[in-house]
Amino acid sequence: MTYRQWIILIGLLVCTHSHAASFDCEQARSSIEKLICSNDELSELDSQLGNSYRTAKQYASTPRSKQVVDAQPQWLRNVRNRCSDAGCLLKVYKERINELRSQLEIPHFDKSRGVSDDMNVVGFSCDQNTKSLELGFFTGYNAPDERMELWGTFDLKINRKDADIVEAVLEIERTCTLGVNRYAIKIRGVPGNWNLNGECGARDFAGATIYRNGQVIFNKNFEECNSEGVITRVAISTQNSKPVVTRVTHKEFYGN
Repeated sequence: MTYRQWIILIGLLVCTHSHAASFDCEQARSSIEKLICSNDELSELDSQLGNSYRTAKQYASTPRSKQVVDAQPQWLRNVRNRCSDAGCLLKVYKERINELRSQLEIPHFDKSRGVSDDMNVVGFSCDQNTKSLELGFFTGYNAPDERMELWGTFDLKINRKDADIVEAVLEIERTCTLGVNRYAIKIRGVPGNWNLNGECGARDFAGATIYRNGQVIFNKNFEECNSEGVITRVAISTQNSKPVVTRVTHKEFYGN
């Protein structure tokens, strides 16, 4: 089984949220746990690390993920628990999260890798300056250069080796806190066809589910094989917590 076959990204975007540790702070007993619960940034980092660890544990059937899981207790015992202040914890948490993400993350879209007519791009942003959350769907040719995290739809699926069959789709998770509301976003691959020789060929799309405080408020694919239009933007803000959805025709999206 290859590296990307077990990836479901749980690399959380840091948006300030009070006491969002991966454990129940009311049950915190050790000095380390109490320190984490008393520090908002450490709480967020602990939440990120916990989610990344659970993802690796879920896919521990692969050598790479098993290696990540096996290293976690040792890291807790020999690295985290030897810290005595917040500065030390911030440093070791960020290092460990980067280590996990370097193994778990789906690569970001990079135009220099090349684009094609079959490739689309999905983007995410959580902007604390404008207090807004945005999802975008683009062709590979008009994807923004800045402002959003971007992923090519080719990287959101696994093709079976030596066969024109999609074997699995991948998922990315992000979180964003806007005011009193906490949003969880799941971005998924949507193959045009599971058989690449099907009607929509190798073209790939994407979809997303958005949760607000645990409740689903949006769950749609941006485009599907033979769909009537394309969702190009989903926006949420503190002024409008309901998703504002922008749709265009295929001709407007693809220019033909």
